[in-house]
Amino acid sequence: MTQQVKKAVLLLLKIGLAAGLIAWLMAKGQLDLRAIGGAIRGHPVAMLFALATYNACVVLTAIRWRMLLIAQASRRAAAIAS
Repeated sequence: MTQQVKKAVLLLLKIGLAAGLIAWLMAKGQLDLRAIGGAIRGHPVAMLFALATYNACVVLTAIRWRMLLIAQASRRAAAIAS
């Protein structure tokens, strides 16, 4: 099995598990999507701030990893990170 196939299978398993858990919670009545939607509509600025903060963390993590790869003086790793 190639590395790409393994990654694809792992991604599909993760998505399937997440979808299964959400469906199970909804079937049990433990997940109320209307309440979640109401919270988002009730506090749009807070939700935008949370989304911006999350995205900033992802970008900063990527930058940090790139710096670490470059610090290792591995041209191949730096090319992959670029």
